[in-house]
Amino acid sequence: MPADLAPLNDPQPSSDQLRRLLEDWLGTKTAVLAGGPIPPQLDQIARPAAIDRLEQERRSDAANGQHQVLQVTIEDLSVAEQGPGRIAIHATLGYSDETLDGSGKVTHRTAPTQLRNAYIFGRDQGRWRLVASRSLR
Repeated sequence: MPADLAPLNDPQPSSDQLRRLLEDWLGTKTAVLAGGPIPPQLDQIARPAAIDRLEQERRSDAANGQHQVLQVTIEDLSVAEQGPGRIAIHATLGYSDETLDGSGKVTHRTAPTQLRNAYIFGRDQGRWRLVASRSLR
């Protein structure tokens, strides 16, 4: 999990700043789905609906006695839309995952693949936060 989930306050962030924001989200998501806690400062980089979706996925895993191990890297990122209150980025991700039961046995595996996702960030209270994501395939 990223050590510091610092908000992105720049009204016109660069691609590098947006990459850092996405890396923070993906790193936090990876840690939470592995069984870690939701960091209290997650609201600095994600809106409540995005946090709620992550919490719901983790609760579902916990109820089934399992956790996920994700491997995610950002291979490419481009800004598809940028305005004063909304930014859409398209990211190509290297991705694989494993779902493990309580004893550590792998119950599901996604082989390494590439995903192409859109991430929407909204600006409120002077900071950019994740609003939604979706597959582009």
